[in-house]
Amino acid sequence: MKNIIKNKYKINTAVDFSYSKKEFPQNVNTAVLFYSKNLMNYLRKLKFTEKRNIFFKENLNVIFCYIQAPGAPYTIIKCDELRKKNIKNFIILGMSAAIGEKYDFGDIFIVEKSLIGEGTSQNYIDENIDIVNSSIFLNKKLNDLMKKNLINFYKGFAWTTDCPLRETFEEINIIQKYGVNCIDMECSALFSFGEHFKDIECSAVFVTSDIFCNNIWNPGFSKKIVIEKIQYLADCIIKLDLMKF
Repeated sequence: MKNIIKNKYKINTAVDFSYSKKEFPQNVNTAVLFYSKNLMNYLRKLKFTEKRNIFFKENLNVIFCYIQAPGAPYTIIKCDELRKKNIKNFIILGMSAAIGEKYDFGDIFIVEKSLIGEGTSQNYIDENIDIVNSSIFLNKKLNDLMKKNLINFYKGFAWTTDCPLRETFEEINIIQKYGVNCIDMECSALFSFGEHFKDIECSAVFVTSDIFCNNIWNPGFSKKIVIEKIQYLADCIIKLDLMKF
């Protein structure tokens, strides 16, 4: 059945739904994708202009795009729209689960690769591919940013899943043995999107909001340190010089 419905020639409707050129300044080439209403309110306090969930300032080459629905499909719809407006760099700034006793709430991951566990990726890369990499270019920029601001971080190997409520400790214990140390719902789809369109770069930065350890799940989504870390990372990313692309 897959072979019957899979069409090599995709109907491209992104341009029909994409953002107007007037939505944000023309010099922008980088989009930070975020899902936190706390961060949205923080950007409002910083006096960002807001149009259709896009936050920007005239003198910045970075925009922040609020994704209303967590998960791969809606994230990639927004990325495809933004790509039509010459956005070249896509960075997820979000929350993830961490796997293992060494991690604590607020710990940061720069994701270098992701195990595909969602259904969006196969629309952009071969369905037999299991692991997809993020951008070396963006990861170097993000690594340098963390070091410059004296921020400790871990190299992330994510498992991106469609349905967090169906994760099992058996699955988590297995993938941990292969080096997976965080779980999210978007980044493998974003990296696949980047693999398909060769003229863009994609990466992800996560703040630990919940922890799997010793077959126990410990959530902390509303912890102060999680919220503050995301806001601080947003401040740092604003300073990234990605115009030399």
